[in-house]
Amino acid sequence: MKKQARVERLFDMIARLLVDPGPHSIKETAQRYGVSERQIRKDIDVLIKLLNEPNQKEYIIKKHGKYEGNFSRSLASLNSEVRLYLFLALKQVEPLLQNARAYESLFKHACSVLSENDVKCLKEWSRFYHISRFGYPKKRSHFYQSLHEVFDAILLSQVIRFTHKNQVKYLDPFMVYYTKSVFYIIGNPLYEPDLENNKVQLRHYRLDRLQELRRLVQFRSPLEKEGKYHEVLSFKEEQAKVYLAQMLEAESYQGRKDYRLYILDEKVFERISEKEWHRNQQITPIRKKMNGKYVYGEIRIPRIASPTELKEWVLRWGSAMEVVEPIEFKKEIEQEVKLLYERIYKIGPWK
Repeated sequence: MKKQARVERLFDMIARLLVDPGPHSIKETAQRYGVSERQIRKDIDVLIKLLNEPNQKEYIIKKHGKYEGNFSRSLASLNSEVRLYLFLALKQVEPLLQNARAYESLFKHACSVLSENDVKCLKEWSRFYHISRFGYPKKRSHFYQSLHEVFDAILLSQVIRFTHKNQVKYLDPFMVYYTKSVFYIIGNPLYEPDLENNKVQLRHYRLDRLQELRRLVQFRSPLEKEGKYHEVLSFKEEQAKVYLAQMLEAESYQGRKDYRLYILDEKVFERISEKEWHRNQQITPIRKKMNGKYVYGEIRIPRIASPTELKEWVLRWGSAMEVVEPIEFKKEIEQEVKLLYERIYKIGPWK
């Protein structure tokens, strides 16, 4: 999993350098990906080895505490591995863009700094690579302007205004969150007339359900104090990460609980072990008989407030999954299975 995460981080760094050559801060990059500054320096060295050395060009320039891209001034064929990372990074963006011209513009911009051979390769690969659009919102055209407004509001410590369920709302935005093919905005709700809220109580809103979103340049974040701009940004980042840690995907209630589940099927245990279901998950092999059944392993998911999403996830695995804790959640799953059985076999008053 660490190797896969590093691969994804590398081609994301390349994609960012293509859009903005920088210079980029090593410290801020480390914070973005949740790794150490030392790890980012190693990643930069890997990119230099893969890009610069084989082509004898300075695609990546490493400086004290910073690094920058130099693609437009160092045109040459990419290393085959890096070319693949770039291709995958570009294609991952395509399903988000409802407007085909937006992707064409991005692709054209990327190709403008590549060799003729690399451009030909990327175009040919595109014919034989497909990403499912299953689950993506139908209305995606307003994402880009809205995301611009949100990011600018965060960085400039401003407030956003939007209409949600026919009600005008104000939000001090903390972070943009992407899951289940959907963007969410995490922030602290504010109220008229002064748009202040002394208590930070974060909520999240699905971006494609927000209308008339705009940045209010005249209103500053209530958190901002003179001379403490960067402290406010760091506070927002940390608070948003704490908020995200309590969610399985995009559901959050007040009560947080620790969940422990047994896995009773070997193949299911292997499949569950292959993926990251939650950032704080603990998957442990057991492989022994317990209370009359053979248990292959267990998964612990601590301090989350997403019972409905977790129930859907547990039921997806059928008899291969057994809830151990909490007891009330175990009873809820048992009741759900019983109700499903009764409805299938038409047992009960609704038959």
